[in-house]
Amino acid sequence: MSVAELGLRSRTTIMSALPQTRLEPLASHYEASYHFLESELDLKSARLRLLLDLTNNMVAHVELNHLLTAVTTGTRQLMQSEFAILGLLDLETG
Repeated sequence: MSVAELGLRSRTTIMSALPQTRLEPLASHYEASYHFLESELDLKSARLRLLLDLTNNMVAHVELNHLLTAVTTGTRQLMQSEFAILGLLDLETG
């Protein structure tokens, strides 16, 4: 006859019956590190997508004013900034 057939139930699970090991805090630390690194990866992926969009805009815009607007807008998004300045050097005057 089994324990279940006798109507007996265990009050503890196998995991709770085991002593807490030194690995549990380490596993918790690794899990927190994993989530942090995953969010960092998501941020870097988003920045790379913005950089790709910015590059595609540079190729698509032929007129300089439209190109400069697209570059400053994309740069502000990429750098998470509210303000961006773009300057062009004059080759003759420096």
